[in-house]
Amino acid sequence: MALGIALGFLLPPVIVRNHENVDDIGADINVMCWGAAIAIAPVALTVLFYFPDEPPNPPSQAQLKERENKEVVNFKVFLKSLKTLFKNNAFLIHAFSYGLNLAIYSAIGTLLNQFILNYFELLMMAP
Repeated sequence: MALGIALGFLLPPVIVRNHENVDDIGADINVMCWGAAIAIAPVALTVLFYFPDEPPNPPSQAQLKERENKEVVNFKVFLKSLKTLFKNNAFLIHAFSYGLNLAIYSAIGTLLNQFILNYFELLMMAP
């Protein structure tokens, strides 16, 4: 996962260069988006059509019992489980801390380009 995040921070500035003409920047963004779509589509289709919903043999006794006692999930059951989840203090602390961690990580990642450009201004120049 970290490699994907690192590529997400690395590739867009490499592909979308700073140009005087806005149309050139738009063409670079178009190349980036089509490249991502071409790279992602085969993987997504493979996951959707090749992988089964569950393994043929349950991995544990608990999973075997769960498969035998399958409950039909509808909207009412879903809301009941959400209500139970949001009453769980451990979940709320975990969700809050994860959200805070993600927010700080995203803010630093977004501002990282500005920090780097203070020292390496040549990265902004068009090739």
